[in-house]
Amino acid sequence: HHSRSGEWSVDHVRYQNDLSKCFLKSCSDAGLPFNDDFNNWDKSQEGAGRFTVSQHNGSRCSAASAFLQPALQDASRALTVICGALVKKVIVNDARVASGVEFSVGGKTHIVRVSNRGEVLLAAGAIQSPQLLMLSGIGPEDHLAQHGIDVIARSNGVGRNFQDHPAVNVSFECPKAKQGISPTSHCMFIFGKKIPHPWWILRWFLFKSGPLTSPGCDHGGFFRTSSVSHLEDKASPDLQLRFLPARAVTADGMNSFAVFRNTTHLADGFSFQSIAVRPHSRGCVRLASPSALDKPLIDGGYLSDKRDLATLREGIRLSRRIAQQSAFSQFLHHEVFPGLDVQTDEELDAYITATIHSANAVVGTCRM
Repeated sequence: HHSRSGEWSVDHVRYQNDLSKCFLKSCSDAGLPFNDDFNNWDKSQEGAGRFTVSQHNGSRCSAASAFLQPALQDASRALTVICGALVKKVIVNDARVASGVEFSVGGKTHIVRVSNRGEVLLAAGAIQSPQLLMLSGIGPEDHLAQHGIDVIARSNGVGRNFQDHPAVNVSFECPKAKQGISPTSHCMFIFGKKIPHPWWILRWFLFKSGPLTSPGCDHGGFFRTSSVSHLEDKASPDLQLRFLPARAVTADGMNSFAVFRNTTHLADGFSFQSIAVRPHSRGCVRLASPSALDKPLIDGGYLSDKRDLATLREGIRLSRRIAQQSAFSQFLHHEVFPGLDVQTDEELDAYITATIHSANAVVGTCRM
């Protein structure tokens, strides 16, 4: 199941924080299984372990570095990349075949058409792809009519069936005696800008290793909760835990990243992000206007199915159980989020509802 060739590189993070080691030990002490390879689909995904990442020699591997860059350097490929362009719509001919694209760049509108037997590949993600389809006249007839868009193809599935992994945080603060254990305590401000510790930068340049090779949540696991009984495949986990060796700034995990860059001091700590990876809730993407300049309207539908709420509730309790194991005892000061006063199902549900955020796994909105 593992290839050793190909353009896209996958590797283990060349760094392991001591708190991440405690996470693995605590999971074991709590009776949770260990998974040494989450990419081995010949066995159950359940267990705690280290996540592999898209990296090559300590640097991020992306679609740009793995595919575009080599293609641009190959003179035999007729490839042009235009950055900063806004696609307005896909052009569909009388035979109802995509024949080109209308876009603007530098304040000017351009139209490009495909050659015979050419194709238009729409790869704008699960939010902007349905937006572009609807702007092009492909989507629910009544919704397109509301915005004065001529219907080329009635496709009621476009924009519907929005699915995402809802997430919620549990975060703990370390005692002052353990200051320095979290990577977040090694940042500094220079001319008002937060940067990593200079040694980290030097270590990455010299050895391609260290904290700068970590995406943050490079440890975690997949687990089955009591809510899994409703699934046809009862062996598949419905809960993912992501472990971060850092205290959350806010209860909203995504907001923490935005707020952290302006935070002058953050106590050391560690966090668990619980994610419902078999979500039942559904949302939708709709047009705000017939202009591509206006962002689409997104209704995530998070927690509209109470089974997702039950999964996340158990994720919080599992996170707390892991944190109470002896391996974390010297690093555990107090619970920051949601706080020890949040215990009952009703209190946990209120916390989840107030702090729910995306785990960035949006799919399902382009059914034709």
